[in-house]
Amino acid sequence: MTVDYHLAKYDSSTANKLKKAGYVDNFLIGAEEKSEVEKDILEARKIFLEAGWNFREIFTNAIKQLNAIPVEKLPIEARTTNLHSSAKQKILGIIWDTFYDALSLKLPIPKITEEKQWTKRKVLATIAECFDPCGLISPALLKGKWLLQKLWGAKLPWDNDLPQDLKIEWEEIATEYLNCSIIKIPRRVIPWKLTKVTNFQLCAFSDASDKALGFTIYLRSQKDAEIESTLIFAKSRVKPKAQIGKCEAKLTIPRMELHAALIATKALEYVENMLDIKINKKMLWTDSQTVIHWLKSPSEQEPFIERRLRPIRKNIVKYIRTEDNPADMTSRGITPGELANNVLWFKGPEFLHEAEANWPKTEIEYVPGERIEKFNPQPFHEMCLSSIEKAQLIELNRFSKINKLKTTLIFVFRALKQICLKKEDTNIKNEFLLKLKETMTNSPAIIKPEERKLAEIFLLKEAQNLHPPSEDTKQNLTLFKDSEKLWRSKGRIELGNLDEETKFPIWLPKNASLTELIIMEVHEKMAHAGTNTILACLRLKYWISRKKVQDVTKKCQICKKFWIKPYKQPAFPTLPAVRVNQFRPFMHTAVDYFGPLIVKQTSGEKIKRWIAVYTCTSTRAIHLEIAEDLSAHAFLQTFRRFMAQRKKPVLMISDNGTNFIAAEKTLQLIWKEIKIQKFSSDHEIKWIFVTERAPWKNGLVERMVGLVKYSLKRTVGKKLLEEEELRTLISEVQNVVNSRPLNFIPDSEHIIPLRPVDFLIPYEEGNSEFPHLPKADWEDPDYRPQKMTNKEELVEEIRKASDRINKFWEIWTAEYLLALRERKNNIKKCPSVENPPKAGDIVIIRDDETKNRGVWKLGKIEKLLQVNVPL
Repeated sequence: MTVDYHLAKYDSSTANKLKKAGYVDNFLIGAEEKSEVEKDILEARKIFLEAGWNFREIFTNAIKQLNAIPVEKLPIEARTTNLHSSAKQKILGIIWDTFYDALSLKLPIPKITEEKQWTKRKVLATIAECFDPCGLISPALLKGKWLLQKLWGAKLPWDNDLPQDLKIEWEEIATEYLNCSIIKIPRRVIPWKLTKVTNFQLCAFSDASDKALGFTIYLRSQKDAEIESTLIFAKSRVKPKAQIGKCEAKLTIPRMELHAALIATKALEYVENMLDIKINKKMLWTDSQTVIHWLKSPSEQEPFIERRLRPIRKNIVKYIRTEDNPADMTSRGITPGELANNVLWFKGPEFLHEAEANWPKTEIEYVPGERIEKFNPQPFHEMCLSSIEKAQLIELNRFSKINKLKTTLIFVFRALKQICLKKEDTNIKNEFLLKLKETMTNSPAIIKPEERKLAEIFLLKEAQNLHPPSEDTKQNLTLFKDSEKLWRSKGRIELGNLDEETKFPIWLPKNASLTELIIMEVHEKMAHAGTNTILACLRLKYWISRKKVQDVTKKCQICKKFWIKPYKQPAFPTLPAVRVNQFRPFMHTAVDYFGPLIVKQTSGEKIKRWIAVYTCTSTRAIHLEIAEDLSAHAFLQTFRRFMAQRKKPVLMISDNGTNFIAAEKTLQLIWKEIKIQKFSSDHEIKWIFVTERAPWKNGLVERMVGLVKYSLKRTVGKKLLEEEELRTLISEVQNVVNSRPLNFIPDSEHIIPLRPVDFLIPYEEGNSEFPHLPKADWEDPDYRPQKMTNKEELVEEIRKASDRINKFWEIWTAEYLLALRERKNNIKKCPSVENPPKAGDIVIIRDDETKNRGVWKLGKIEKLLQVNVPL
């Protein structure tokens, strides 16, 4: 390292301090006398200046000595960051209050929002905020660690709300953190000068419970008759959830106590190496008599225990009562408020402050080298409940095909045969091993039928041994064992002219994994046939219940594609504000494409054209434009023509789904091209994209597309239009669709129809032809001449037009809007499953191009979108 190389050139006391106290670009050094502060600062600055480095920050608790240094001798950066500005500074991530010479450790501060929503991610992020490398406040964090272990055990998603019970538990922990968010600890460990200390000792305490384990280490210093003890290192760990196979390993309390003593022993060595002082003695205390008994026992313990005892035997181990053991807090946890002023935790037991001669007398202790029992421990009774499980030679759950399972087993048998041949004793009496020697071959590429038969018999016997038949099953099916010791069913057709396997089928346990593999093999061979066909084929060799066959075939992923039902569709949601409030026409607009339409040019060349349909969300009026192709440039031209006639919209809604066959991939990308995004940004237009494969979210424009297609199909038929004819026809279709009534008009009443065109052209007559101008009728009071004679008449005419528009909006509110309120069918009725969709579900994705479900793609639900209203 460059710093070490440079410091090696100097032999001063300051340089030696810097060599031992460097961490990246920070140096923490101390001094016996305050008078050394100025000397160390100036000499350190000189050393680093010679290397081309400059100080940026200088912090010390010797405020007077720092202020006594002339400003011109301090680096420019350090003149504004010294203790003249603040007494609290951060040193290696921990706040140091130099005025009180104390370290401030911050507990996690939960950020409570108005929603009070807590997820696994937020809880983990909050607890991880606490930086306590030496474990000085570890008991206060133990409850949070327990909660995290529960969250992992519950396998909760990262961003889902916590269950109510876990949420209440976390809120209680969070309240404790908020009530005592900072714990201050004196920085100084030794109250005297090092030269006056005559004895240094490291005293460790360990403990464990059924939930956690931990240890504490105290530095015990002695100056003549004065003795001081201070906590310098501690750790707390939650009990691990170890797994052995599929079963959770049971760690007993004595074993937990032993493990706590082991990590305390390792920590003693670590602390001794880190301290720059000579340690005269190391000791370990535990409140477990069992651990000390194991240490003193002359006999070897089981491997798990013996491996952990060896390192511990290097230290003196003493017994301490639980109420005097400070490590008890690391295994049970306490609140931050209880920890803040806990003398037992920060200073250790009272006897550490006394001479060793005055320590409590106990015969329960271990001295290195002592392996002879010197005391008679009190007898205790220990009871362990265990269940013996029969293990399989091969885990069948790892195989999906029975042929692969048999092949694997054959190679295992061949290896077993080779092992038997290597043994000197060739007199093998085991019947099964004899069969192996006779049957198994040495050719890796060839598998004989005899080998497969032997593997099949072995698997069947293993399945029947793991799941033996009950007495009722034996009686009902008349089970008996054949020459291979396999259970077979004896029916009423033993006199029939059938194969022996058919007359006496092999009994298959319903709970065996092998049974499922056999059923699936027949199911696939029979082209995924139904239960009756599969059962008829199986009964030629095996006996198995119909219910088991049905249960297994239902799990077939290929068959699921053909009979699975879709999810139940949610209830129709509330319409958005842009649909049910009064806005100027086309203020909020949805756009979609359809096409292509084949037209011919004057030269006779056939070309493709697409139609852009712009739909107003409130008045349901439409605006049609012709697009030359599916490029962003062509769309922007239609958009500019639309704005020139209908004004600039505030909100644009476009479809993102695959609604077209001819150019679906292009249309999925057209709306999100950079040109369109920049255009909408420059014109301050908000653009919303609906979810892919969700056309109902843009249903209002999809309906308008259908109306336009309806009119075009019946008008054009099979005719091939010229491009100019298409432009004229599109304008006429636009007028026809905009002239449709929005409200219901009964035959028996005279009701003024409400049409989208009424909001666009209040005086529109409702047809596409030019209206004939009426003759002047001066007797008609409603007649108005074309030319106004004065200002008052013009204003009155404008007021009349405004009144007519308002009348249309009144009809819109009273009839059209209230009609939207009605919900005859709140839920779409169709075959569906009852279970709602959730993240992680594997689903089949519908493909409208084909009805063959076998080629439909599979998908996985990554996240559920919470959308309150459709577009």
